[in-house]
Amino acid sequence: MILRSNAIFSLAVLLLLAAVLGTSCRRDRFAMDPEDQLAFSTDTVQFDTVFATVGSATRSLTVFNPHSESIRISRIELAGGESSLFRVNVDGISGTVHEDIEILPEDSIYVFMEVTVDPNMDRLPYVVEDSVLFFTNGNRQRVMLVAWGQNATFISGQRICDEVWTDELPYVIYNSMQVDSGCTLTIREGCRLYFHANSTMLVDGTLRVEGTQDSVVTFQGDRLEPFF
Repeated sequence: MILRSNAIFSLAVLLLLAAVLGTSCRRDRFAMDPEDQLAFSTDTVQFDTVFATVGSATRSLTVFNPHSESIRISRIELAGGESSLFRVNVDGISGTVHEDIEILPEDSIYVFMEVTVDPNMDRLPYVVEDSVLFFTNGNRQRVMLVAWGQNATFISGQRICDEVWTDELPYVIYNSMQVDSGCTLTIREGCRLYFHANSTMLVDGTLRVEGTQDSVVTFQGDRLEPFF
């Protein structure tokens, strides 16, 4: 009985070892047909209005391998290169070019994107665009990146005395600002004030807000995404 049990155990070990060796020696199969393309969670990644010089929230793109075999992305490239206002992170690595990215069968990866908009002379929001290119099995697929930039007047730690703020550009307040004692800050109708996290307005003098029902004065946070 003991000999038989030992023989059975030895046979099981041999079978397990053969299975492990067979698995380790088998090469992964990749979808190589030009018809085998990637799928994406969206064809355009859009950013809410971003204040010039202020970075955006992070957006994510899901890249799917819908096939029953692994797929190798030979190259992921930010079309605008180093001069792009956008930033791309693939598999935890930042850069404008990523090569030989593998996705398991019916699996996916995340690509994360951010943008920092350069200021210009425009009063109205303006569009900033780029794209991410995916090269797989001789195919090139494109996902667009679109952001709205907004110039602003930035206030950070200033003492304000006898100023008039208009609706020409929005005001973004960083840290604290103070209306000095004996001084007046007048905020005209239609003016927009955006406060960064933990920013404050201290009024030791006079604050005059001249909003109307038809042209209100807005006080809100500077994160414009719907989540906030």
